[in-house]
Amino acid sequence: MRDEAYDAAIIKAFGYPSLRTAFVIDDQFPSYPELINGVDDSKPRVEIERAGELYAFFHSHKLPCDIANWSEEFRESDIERIRKSDLIVLDYNLGVDDIEKSLDIMRKLSDSSHFNTVIVYTQSNDLNEVWQQIAAAMRGGWRSANDIVIDEGIEDLWDEHVDTILAEEITTSLLDGVITGRATQAYKKAKGELIGKFKEAGIDPGKCSTVLHAAVSEKIRQRFRGSTRLAEFERRDIEGMCEGDVRWVQAGQCFIAIMGKRHGGADENQGRVAVSEIFTCLDEALKSWCPNILQIVLAEIQNVLELHALSTARLHLNDKSMQLGLAYYLLWSMSEGVKGAGDNSALPALHLTIDKLVETIRFRVANDPDLIQSASSVLTRELGRIGWVAKDSEPLPHKFEAAMKLARHEDGHDEQEVLLLLNEFLASEPFRRQHPTTGTILRDEETGEFIMCASPACDMVSRRPNASQKWLEAMHPLRPLVGVHLNDEEAPSKALLKAELGKYVFFSLDGRMTALSMMPAQQPVTEFFFVNYEDEIISENGGNKFVGAFRLSQSIEQGGKISGVLKPVRFRLVSQVRDAYANRFLQMTGNHLSRIGVDFVSYTPPMPNPEGSRKKRNKNKNK
Repeated sequence: MRDEAYDAAIIKAFGYPSLRTAFVIDDQFPSYPELINGVDDSKPRVEIERAGELYAFFHSHKLPCDIANWSEEFRESDIERIRKSDLIVLDYNLGVDDIEKSLDIMRKLSDSSHFNTVIVYTQSNDLNEVWQQIAAAMRGGWRSANDIVIDEGIEDLWDEHVDTILAEEITTSLLDGVITGRATQAYKKAKGELIGKFKEAGIDPGKCSTVLHAAVSEKIRQRFRGSTRLAEFERRDIEGMCEGDVRWVQAGQCFIAIMGKRHGGADENQGRVAVSEIFTCLDEALKSWCPNILQIVLAEIQNVLELHALSTARLHLNDKSMQLGLAYYLLWSMSEGVKGAGDNSALPALHLTIDKLVETIRFRVANDPDLIQSASSVLTRELGRIGWVAKDSEPLPHKFEAAMKLARHEDGHDEQEVLLLLNEFLASEPFRRQHPTTGTILRDEETGEFIMCASPACDMVSRRPNASQKWLEAMHPLRPLVGVHLNDEEAPSKALLKAELGKYVFFSLDGRMTALSMMPAQQPVTEFFFVNYEDEIISENGGNKFVGAFRLSQSIEQGGKISGVLKPVRFRLVSQVRDAYANRFLQMTGNHLSRIGVDFVSYTPPMPNPEGSRKKRNKNKNK
């Protein structure tokens, strides 16, 4: 039985209440210029009436609506125009029997930074096939059977049994399971039956899964009517469901619901689905998707930001004195020498100003009463659904099982992998700043050493020292950087056992989870580097960022004389520890560097003489 209150929370977060603009794309609809200037008879638009109905429907729901009728090749600027709309009503065939354009639009929308909701609006009588095509295109990575069997080295086996393999029926349940990655009972049954038939045909049991993969991939490619480009999109994870009258796909930043323009079996002029059913179709699809509480909260945060959290009145930024003050702060930061390199000279100062604005917004959103009330209500209902009551010393398996139910991901998950990802999220984030700062993790590209920046953030901006700071002024634009060596000798799994000690930093590097210890010897191991903060951060090798520095090393000259040498070093900026943890590590390093040695003398009693003790015991026994 469905929870109506939870369904209402889903609709509020993702459905009509959260939508602000609509965009309709149909090659049979007139565009606004055509409505104003007259319809071009050379491009007949047979759905003028329906276009008017859609336009009126959205305006009746207070949604501004735009209409486009692309049947020719669309441009990247067209995609940007679509991305700005919350709801897109998309005709599936943009042209004569052409599904490539609409699928391409949906793939591009899924890569957007803005969440888009799409209603695929189609004349097709086979909506299940439409769903399969969309889901398969959004998932991508469907290689030809020929490529698969060559890579797996089973060409001879495939050639021998190809007629048998391709003659077997690949059921809808099997296709749906492969496309979505959902191992339903129907999928498992269909897969087992087909592999059984392959074995009966004499196919090596050890190769049956590979043969099945090649056959299914080839079948899916046929769904794209010869468009190999659609089949070979980069593979990604998706969710989806095709059950009864509800069909949806969720991929990346795009949620897609499928709706027919006509009721099944109706002719061209009868049985049209009323445009008012658009929101009904969307609501049923969203309820079937059933996002978890965290997804709902994230959607509500976005809604708060877009609807009113950035209101200048609420943030007191409509006050002219405040605006003047912030303008002064920006210019003051620049005049104080907080500069970047070249054309980016204003970026560090701008970054500081944006930081202050974002911090204000963060507090505003975190304490939004409507958001807190909504999230609290949903959480209370969810805790009741999973039967969870917080207890002291609850065993990890019990908590993990409850968490899977709360996240609505009850398929198999590795506890260790999940907790490593959690600690990474809590501790660090990818480096995105304009210059290294407190908590930036660097990697020496030559030695592979990991260093954490443990200087105060104010010491790590390009600011000209005043005259009283003679050493710093003489070195400018070089500035010293206190670095803490991080130890990576322990496997992440071992570090996870001691994560609550607070001395480990978890982050991903080149797709591999890394756990580094700040205090391998119970105290920080520090080193001073010298960095030119006016140098630009260099991006290369797929977006990796690098910065140059100097480290002090010794040189032994002739005669044994030792001198110091500044050696150039190239650091890769691999991660950024979150502010709270970065400041904690800064404090620990500061305490270590300002420690006071204790001159007390310990007493260690002498070890007893084993021979003497034995004689004493024997003497006591004789008494």
